[in-house]
Amino acid sequence: MRIFVRRQWIRGLTLGGCLALGVSGCGWSESGPPRHDVQGHITYAGQQVPRGLIRFTPDHSKGNSGPGAVADIHDGFFRTKSGRGVISGPHVVLISGFDGVAQPDSALPEGASLFSPYTTTWNFEDKTAVVDIEVPAKKAR
Repeated sequence: MRIFVRRQWIRGLTLGGCLALGVSGCGWSESGPPRHDVQGHITYAGQQVPRGLIRFTPDHSKGNSGPGAVADIHDGFFRTKSGRGVISGPHVVLISGFDGVAQPDSALPEGASLFSPYTTTWNFEDKTAVVDIEVPAKKAR
């Protein structure tokens, strides 16, 4: 009987601990600068980029620091995940674009690269943003 009581007590502590971590975000804190959602369109040679990735990195050379953000590009559209957007200030933006045609047994599930990774800059205000970027044709492979 005593063993049963101890097991129940231990289960209670374990469950209570898990609930406490769940309520507190499992130890992950959302402290730091506020993040703002970003969405927009990426085009190349006048066409939507079928698949790709866009990465926003605070521009340290201009005094901006903090967490970066990333979003997948699907049919020319991207959107950062809620709560995982950009901080305000200048950013370096890196875009990779693919044709979206996966080849069987290929190491490239997003298809062939459309252009060399394209880098530009953007200054985000302290609010949600819409960003439309045309990758210059000179970036063709």
